[in-house]
Amino acid sequence: MRWLAIVSILVLAGCATVVSPYDQTSFQQVTSCKAEALTLVEKATTPYSDNTEEIGSVSLDLLRAYEYDAGRKKNAFTLAQWDIVLNQSGDSFAGFLVLWKKRGSLPLAFVMAKRAQISVGFNQIIDAEFGKNREP
Repeated sequence: MRWLAIVSILVLAGCATVVSPYDQTSFQQVTSCKAEALTLVEKATTPYSDNTEEIGSVSLDLLRAYEYDAGRKKNAFTLAQWDIVLNQSGDSFAGFLVLWKKRGSLPLAFVMAKRAQISVGFNQIIDAEFGKNREP
């Protein structure tokens, strides 16, 4: 009988929530960050130096959204997606900014292809949040 109690506890523990619940603030932040980031990406055909103020502003908004999500419990998957978007060495938004700074400006066809790729990265975060349980 004792083993049944132990098994029951283990089963119930296994059913515990392993992902944070849906958070409207998080969803709004990431969708806003996506719009800001994609608008900024479209400006990469112009000199990086002409856009430094907006680059700083958008980067700060992304960092705020990341930190908000980092403060939520059981949010590892979402943070992993943010880490991809913010990876300066990768094919992500942050990596795109590094390349833009290095080259000064970028060709339109390249910018539009990267815009689509960056959009997918943000969609991963949006989809992860949207798919979370909305009941507390």
